[in-house]
Amino acid sequence: MAERVLARPFGRPVGATDAFALLLLAAILVMAVLGPWIVPYDPLATDPPAALQPPSRAHLFGTDQLGR
Repeated sequence: MAERVLARPFGRPVGATDAFALLLLAAILVMAVLGPWIVPYDPLATDPPAALQPPSRAHLFGTDQLGR
């Protein structure tokens, strides 16, 4: 019986949970590779003249105290 338990995981078909986990892993890997291309802005760069601006086309959520 112990031999069947050890051999079982390698021979079973891929279930819905396994497929979802693989899809999630693939999505995370794609985001990690394409992240710098999608958002090329430096998160630590500041723009003091743009500090505390309200939401606009340039800054969809407005800016903070450092103009980010």
